Amino acid sequence: MFMLVHYLTVAEAACMIGCMEDGRREELEAKLIQWAQTVATRDELIRSAVAAGITKHRVHVLTGIARTTVDKIVGLDAESGRK
Repeated sequence: MFMLVHYLTVAEAACMIGCMEDGRREELEAKLIQWAQTVATRDELIRSAVAAGITKHRVHVLTGIARTTVDKIVGLDAESGRK
């Protein structure tokens, strides 16, 4: 059996790595854009959820956002529970 072995030149290897990094970089940039768009609507979404009756505790469990932060977002005083 005959097997052809091709050794990459430094330039070929650098090109392959660069191309892989470019693709990975584009993928990560797209994910960052998606994250930024989601974060931009965070407060509005939390206010809507609380107004619809979802408890502060449940918002915290689902999102990991601190309950005091939920209070600040919906405009409540954390100690009194009033606006």
